Amino acid sequence: MDCIKFKELIQDYIDAELDNSITLTSEAKKEFEEHMEACSACKAEFTAYQKMINSVHALKPEKLPEGYCKRLNTRLKSSKLEVIRKKKFKYTRYIGIAAAFVLVALIVNFALNGIGNNSISMNDMAINDNYANYDAKGEADNGATAPEAPRDDAKSDESYVAQKNMTLTSQTSQKPSQEKIIKSGYLYIETIEFDKLIESLSLEIKNVNGYIENSEISIREKIENKSYRYANLNLRVPKEVFENIIIYIEGNSEVTTKNISETDVTKDYYDKQNILTNLQIQENRLRELYGKAETITDILALENEIRRIRTEIDTYSIDLSNIDDRVSMATIQLGIVEIQDKDINIKAEDGLWTKAKKGFIRTINNIIDFLQALIIWLISYILIIIPVVVVVIITYLRIKKNKKS
Repeated sequence: MDCIKFKELIQDYIDAELDNSITLTSEAKKEFEEHMEACSACKAEFTAYQKMINSVHALKPEKLPEGYCKRLNTRLKSSKLEVIRKKKFKYTRYIGIAAAFVLVALIVNFALNGIGNNSISMNDMAINDNYANYDAKGEADNGATAPEAPRDDAKSDESYVAQKNMTLTSQTSQKPSQEKIIKSGYLYIETIEFDKLIESLSLEIKNVNGYIENSEISIREKIENKSYRYANLNLRVPKEVFENIIIYIEGNSEVTTKNISETDVTKDYYDKQNILTNLQIQENRLRELYGKAETITDILALENEIRRIRTEIDTYSIDLSNIDDRVSMATIQLGIVEIQDKDINIKAEDGLWTKAKKGFIRTINNIIDFLQALIIWLISYILIIIPVVVVVIITYLRIKKNKKS
């Protein structure tokens, strides 16, 4: 055995002597002792090492300071609670951040889609009203809402069946006999001879049995002590001469804008006519029942129903009359602008300073519009913004407090 190996086994040899449970092979023990007897340096090192261990074992155990165990136990518990609190705060912080993100997402969703998701839109309300009216009319057509006085003979029953058959026949067999087309037009024209054009146009409209429904003339601008006017006319002419009047206007002025439209209201017209016919049949039938009614209850119920049906009859009659009027007499909306002679109507282009001033004013207006829209948005979503701000502030204060601690 060499010195290096000897030094490695010193600890094992001493431990084997002190503790019987630690064993060292007899061959290794024999080689260790032979080398120690042969090598004085290794023997001296072993002796010093053994004395040091014996000195340590000779030391008396010191008593712990009073309350040390209790303080140690308290310290260990507080350290454990600190670890748990940090973990809990970590999760609380993440939950607060997640809640803030959810609220921000809700705000963005409301801003994009609007609060219309929580209420019925005006279009839906209009559609529902139409369906309600349609259902009411359907019930009236079927005669379900009209209270009937008792019929005292078979003849009355036969009359009632005949009336119902007439109603169904009028709904299914009546077909449109004539198309109902509403013609209308809009023209924006310019002219040098303002008075002459209006005078000749008025005469032409009168010659074709038309009329000027509305006329409005105003001063548009003044240049060199001369006033240039603008006229807004609403013309009604027979549908047969509608195109001829358009051609006449184009031939006597310079047209800058022209829009001609034809609206087919045939189906709507005859649908309303069928409904009107059915209502009239129902009214006649109710009047027959009214003449035979004997009790006050039946009389009052029949009067209310007759009054309701008469109101609907008047409404549909007025609608049909308006359609007939718009079909027979076409409408032309005419805007007339008086201008200077083209030889002297020269407009100077805006200079650099004018364009810059207009651009600056436009930018200011855009900023004002943005601020107004922002204020309106903040007021609209104040009930959502306040909780979000509160959550963000609380989360920030907690993070700041924990960093300090």
